[in-house]
Amino acid sequence: DRSRDFELRVTTLLEKLVTRREAARRSTTHGNEFEQQVGEQLQVGCVAADDVLESVGDSTGLIPRCKVGDYVVTLGPDSSAAGAAIVIEAKASGAYTLKSTLAEAEEARRNRGASVCLFVHAAASAPAGLPELHRWGHDIVVVWDPEDPATDVRLKAAYLLAKFLCVRGARQNEDDAASFEEIDGAIE
Repeated sequence: DRSRDFELRVTTLLEKLVTRREAARRSTTHGNEFEQQVGEQLQVGCVAADDVLESVGDSTGLIPRCKVGDYVVTLGPDSSAAGAAIVIEAKASGAYTLKSTLAEAEEARRNRGASVCLFVHAAASAPAGLPELHRWGHDIVVVWDPEDPATDVRLKAAYLLAKFLCVRGARQNEDDAASFEEIDGAIE
């Protein structure tokens, strides 16, 4: 009898858990939960590299009344691109296409004053045919599943690629500044 009672209680609890999880997936709380999981996963890499991860999704950015951009990573002082910003946008919504993803990534970069956008799609709702990790100009799109540890390396690679793009941009700016100095010298 005790065994049957225990089994009944466990079954009831599991059914409640499954029901709650399904309800969360259908509501906007699932997107917030995914966003938080992305931040927690990236925080580990940021701490190791002395980068600063800041949650900015609840505040407006440079564009008035615009909250696009969930996190901003500021590269640490030992980076070749110290102070450069990477905006992270996390989405667990099946309503996105590649075109709308790239448009929102561009808006996130402008809104948060970042040079690179890392756009993270939830594996369960990513657009069909979207590459698991790909770069389009200053935007990196990655598909990540918080329940599959095998995809963690993909998110880490995307973050490192974003950092590389910031470093490359900083070096280009230094080279351009040096060229302008030479031009100014020649003009004088």
